[in-house]
Amino acid sequence: FLIITDLFLKSPELVQAMFPKLNNQERVTLLDLMIAKITSDEPLTKDDIPVFLRHAELIASTFVDQCKTVLKLASEEPPDDEEALATIRLLDVLCEMTVNTELLGYLQVFPGLLERVIDLLRVIHVAGKETTNIFSNCGCVRAEGDISNVAEGFKSHLIRLIGNLCYKNKDNQDKVNELDGIPLILDNCNISDSNPYVCTHHPEGNTEHAHLPRRLLECPISLTVNPQT
Repeated sequence: FLIITDLFLKSPELVQAMFPKLNNQERVTLLDLMIAKITSDEPLTKDDIPVFLRHAELIASTFVDQCKTVLKLASEEPPDDEEALATIRLLDVLCEMTVNTELLGYLQVFPGLLERVIDLLRVIHVAGKETTNIFSNCGCVRAEGDISNVAEGFKSHLIRLIGNLCYKNKDNQDKVNELDGIPLILDNCNISDSNPYVCTHHPEGNTEHAHLPRRLLECPISLTVNPQT
């Protein structure tokens, strides 16, 4: 199956046709291979980019449509771990794709993606406060947070994706502010100059909103501007 799946990656048409027919375990395997390809020591080639742009379309659209299935983890009934893991892997792939500058621009303007990510972070945050569930236990995203923890890892990757989608993109930075995303992000982070989720997602080049994180933090932070890897 691994060999066949690796061949799938070279044919976006085949991936798009087969992906809906795969079970959750098979989807996770395929998504893991995408992550391995994107994060390989060998960067994507010029021929790879058009293929992975098609993959990005599939992953983003699937995430926008299905991401709220992860909320089943907050239910009292035993969750479908495989379904939740498949949803979490979609987010993992998007985070890795937005580190690649060739794929980032496409995903920054993907319809509804940024809005859905902010909305999902808000829903998870509220769910963790209203009832006792897996999202209640993870608390704030810490600089030393355990990414293997499902709830904490999912929250931190939502924040990471928001930051990457805002990288040198004033429209998205403004959109985050309009959707009250900055207080939401800060409410989910320990405010510390060692926390990468706060420090690296400052709105570079946006003078209208650049003061907001600093004013809310009221503490000096060291800023970098590269998409969060």
